[in-house]
Amino acid sequence: MKVSKNATLACYAMVVSGLAIASCGSPVEPSTAVESHATQAPPAASAVNPTLNPTAITVQTPSTRPVSDLPTPVTQRDGVLVYRDMPYVANGHPRQKLDVYVPEGQDLGLIVYFHGGGWRGGSKADDASQIVNLFARGHAVASVGYRLSQDAVFPAQVEDAKAAVRWLRAHAAELGVDSDRFVAMGISSGGAMAALLGTTGDVDEFDVGEYLATSSRVQSVVAIAGYYDLLQPDILEMYGTGYLEPLVGGPLPEHSERLSAVSPITYVTEDDPPFLMVHGELDEVHPLHQAEILEASLAGAGIPATLYVLPGGSQVLTILFDQSVRETVLGFLAR
Repeated sequence: MKVSKNATLACYAMVVSGLAIASCGSPVEPSTAVESHATQAPPAASAVNPTLNPTAITVQTPSTRPVSDLPTPVTQRDGVLVYRDMPYVANGHPRQKLDVYVPEGQDLGLIVYFHGGGWRGGSKADDASQIVNLFARGHAVASVGYRLSQDAVFPAQVEDAKAAVRWLRAHAAELGVDSDRFVAMGISSGGAMAALLGTTGDVDEFDVGEYLATSSRVQSVVAIAGYYDLLQPDILEMYGTGYLEPLVGGPLPEHSERLSAVSPITYVTEDDPPFLMVHGELDEVHPLHQAEILEASLAGAGIPATLYVLPGGSQVLTILFDQSVRETVLGFLAR
């Protein structure tokens, strides 16, 4: 597929059902730089998050599930319990928080969702409600905030992703989810984050901070319009200066090893979990060959990998709300 050289990671936001969906853009949460490795002690078991935000919630009710250091959830009209702004790193950066949406039901898996935004924008609130509405069938959803490139350079982002998974797994019983059914999901750069979680399950160096005795592995990956090999020439040309240099901390020729370390394809091994990659056929912002390269690498390692290409799809929004995509993702999650 020929990719337009002057394509840019356009910041597009649309309103669907009264909610803005953004794939990139200016950060909407505070931005205070901190060290990449946070090693503070875990919070006391009785701590309650003082920043609980019941925005757009109609009724507040206690959960019937056992709780320890979780805030009291609130209940939306559709019966979904919502835990907001839970820090997964004690005394950490303002972005190191997550929201968890728990629908009615038992034996729930957990979708661990990462927003897009080119590693420099977006927030955990961007697409969360839509992910819940589309895919929370037998799964709860955790939408994870993580440090962006202006907050800390890589590997801070994957360290945050793994810290969030460990925290969620440590609290799985209180949340009412199955700790052995974690699915990493993301869109755009969030898709890269999800894929990176999938391929670095055996990379201990990215596990830092708290709950280190708890696994950061996920059991499957759904990556939508992601980036998987950042050393490809077209990716370097399109996103090098504005997106990748801030992520790796300087000029790309001087940080080629770190750029390779950001790429999920670098870590593919035979013990990776099953992957589903969804991509638009005509997407120039997220070149299709990125998914094709990762699919081939996973297949070569004997990993079950499925690439679903949406004919004519050219935007993340088009992909996300396509009925065939929804059915494909739900079918994958039900396995």
